[in-house]
This record gives sequence, structure tokens and C-alpha cells, in this order.
Amino acid sequence: MAVKELDPAAYVTFDLGNSGLRDLVLGMAFGKEDLITNALQQPAASSYGAIVQKAKYQKVVMRGSAVFEFDGDPYIVGDAATHGGQVNRLTGDAKYKHGYWDVVALAKLLRRFPGGHNNLTVAVAHPANAYPYIDQMMDLIGGKRTIKTPEGDTVSFRVRKVIPWAEAEGGILRWMNLPAQINGDSVKVGRVNGKSVKVGDRILVFDIGGKISSMTAVIVAEGETFETIYDPTEQPFNLGIQDVLDTLSQELKSLHTDDFQGLRDIPLNMLEEAVRTGKVTISSRLVSVEQAVKNSIFSLIDKLEQRYKNKHGGGKNFNHIVVTGGGGGLIYKHLIDKKEGILNHPNVYLADREDSIHFANLRGGAVSFGAWLAEQALKGIK
Repeated sequence: MAVKELDPAAYVTFDLGNSGLRDLVLGMAFGKEDLITNALQQPAASSYGAIVQKAKYQKVVMRGSAVFEFDGDPYIVGDAATHGGQVNRLTGDAKYKHGYWDVVALAKLLRRFPGGHNNLTVAVAHPANAYPYIDQMMDLIGGKRTIKTPEGDTVSFRVRKVIPWAEAEGGILRWMNLPAQINGDSVKVGRVNGKSVKVGDRILVFDIGGKISSMTAVIVAEGETFETIYDPTEQPFNLGIQDVLDTLSQELKSLHTDDFQGLRDIPLNMLEEAVRTGKVTISSRLVSVEQAVKNSIFSLIDKLEQRYKNKHGGGKNFNHIVVTGGGGGLIYKHLIDKKEGILNHPNVYLADREDSIHFANLRGGAVSFGAWLAEQALKGIK
């Protein structure tokens, strides 16, 4: 029996957040990242075919989705999973299990490599609270996995090596490797003239995710690498931007009953607009919702402020403060507000552009992954 030759090596960086799984294939230009929402449906076999056929006809529904069988069970992952059946969206520690994390990862690989791939190296991001689950995360996607498509084709993936990395570290590296400072709309990003970061500088990173927030302190080392001072696994807290948005939905319905009457679910983009600007557009009217936003972000801001002051001395011993994570982008202006913000430090930055901050940790992880690959190449390791 002939042995299949190895495919050209492919290197993929994964970042599994509460909104979905982002990935970046090294060698692609930044900005080519892909996201598949972690909406997962495991339909009964009898209804699987009908759902797949419906999804095929509705091209828009299929965009950002994947359908396949794995270990004898049918799955629909992504936007199509929200159209019929019971949708499963796990967050936090619960998502690191067979039938969820591995399925979402396979959906992503299928979208990237429709014909399969037998020579993959994957770098996997993890939030601050996931250190106890790293081995489990690696085992669930390492090795060989085979799936069956709706057309009856068998597709296999072999992940030869899995490398874990912390999300906050990705945020630091993304910021440190931006080409220049970007000024605009009161948001500072990147280095000042490319010279603001030097060896020995101390940086405090706020990583605000969907359900988990943490702070990481580092010292800049040679070659724009860094050494961690404070381990984010010590005291991450279970509070993030998703909690803010959930609370905001209730606040808007309570304080603006007439405006939101009859609207059972407030669209995510409307909630995010409210957090960023303090206003929402309803039926072509611009409505101020600043009080609802203040009420909703209070718990998260208060928790961050306590940690910032009590654990990190209010930033007085740091040269720079970097805010990363999708949640960090949404509340950034609240953090630096001159009257009510908690970050009155002279050098506060976003880890990436405001419109793509949710990719900052992923992009920085790719930088770290690329450096690791270069190091292995120098050692002669393939």
C-alpha cells in the first residue's frame, strides 16, 4: 500500500474566543484572518440532510459555516448552525472538551483546507484561566482526525505539533511589532516614531476578553521579546465584555422602554455601538444611552481599577500600558476618559487598530509563532 507523501508544511495560528475561532495561516498578509463563529449544532441524523440542503440553497447562511460528520455524529458549525435546531455555544472552561473544541477546530481547518492536510503545525491561543486545560486542548486537536462531508467525501487532517501560547502575550507582540504610531479619534496605537520601546521598559497589558479579563506585566528584552513579571494565571477574573453587553441589553430595555419595545433581542452591533459611542441609531433616530452604558460597564471597570491600583500601583512603575482583546477595544475610551477613566498614565495604547483590535492577540501570536519557526530552522529541525 502506497504511503501518501507529506503535504507542504502549513502553519496555522488559532485563537478560540467566546465569539468564535479566529485563525491566521502564516505566509498570508495580515488582514487575511478568518473567523468562524462558535455556534455549534449537533442535529439528529434524520434532520441533518434537510438542514444541509437548506444551507446550500441559502448561500449567505453558509458563509462562515462548515458541515460534516465526525466520529459518526453530524455537526453544523458557524452561522448556518443558528438556522434551525438547538444551538450550542459554550464559553469559558466548558468549551475545552471532545465534541466541541475539536469540532470547531476541524470546521476551521476544513474551511482553510477543503481537501484535507497531513502536515500541519498549529499554535493555539489560550486565555489566562485556561492553563489547567492546555494538555486537553492540545490532545483534542493534535494527531489525525477524519471527517465526512455532506457529499460523502472523506477528509483527513494530521496536526503533527501543537504549540500553546497565552493571548495576552500575543497582544504585547502585536503592539511591539506595529510599524508606527497611528493617531486618530483619540486612540494611540503602536510605538512613537518606532522608538518608544526599549530594552528594560516595563509594560502592563490589560487583556479584556469575552468572559475573562487579566493583566500581564512584562520587561522588554533584547530583540523586542519580553520576560513576564506577573503571571496572568495568578488572578484572572471571570468578567469580560460579554457580561457588559448582556447587562446593557437589560439596561436599555429598562431605561429606554419605548425605544426598545417589542425588540426581544437587541442586535450585537447595536450594543457594541452603544458601548463605543454612548448612542444608538433606532429607526433613523440617534438616541443617547450613556447612562445605560455607565451602569453596564461599572462592574468590569471597577474590577479592573481595583486590580490596577492594588496589584500594580496605579501604573506608576510602568513605562507603557497596552490594552488588548476585543473587549479592550470596546471600552478603551472609557478607560482613558479624562474625567472618569482609570488609566491616567501618559503612555496608554491599543494593541492594534481600533477596527481590528479583536485580531491583535492572534496577530501577535503569529509573530511569536514565526519567531519560533525561524529558531527551529536555525537548529535544523523540520
